[in-house]
Amino acid sequence: MRVVCPWCREEGRPAFLHEREPLDDPAETSGICPRHKEDILSALPSRSFPDARLLLVVEAGEPDLYAHLVKRLGALKEVAVIVERRRGDRRGRVAEISDDRRRAQRRLRRGEIYALGYTLIRFRRPSRPSPVA
Repeated sequence: MRVVCPWCREEGRPAFLHEREPLDDPAETSGICPRHKEDILSALPSRSFPDARLLLVVEAGEPDLYAHLVKRLGALKEVAVIVERRRGDRRGRVAEISDDRRRAQRRLRRGEIYALGYTLIRFRRPSRPSPVA
């Protein structure tokens, strides 16, 4: 069975994603490509930061960058700045093998990683101005 992204097909882009079982079935089913998945997720509000449109996640080893971003952007209602708290697997390799849930990526949004030491995550798209008639 062929898995295709209907949004890519509608845009005239290559829509084939992969094949899945049953492999001898020539039918198509719908899936979602990474690009459109990110578009959909970015349109959703954050449960943790309901008023934020942008979340800046600063690497734990960058306290000066965090202080600078909070000073410059902290007063903006739609921007949240936090320090990255996640670290590598603290439970060890044996626990990782026995617990498949820990292998999966739990973060819904990946964000844009910047070399300056932070990741930018967008929660909602800015509203576009309506065309003037």
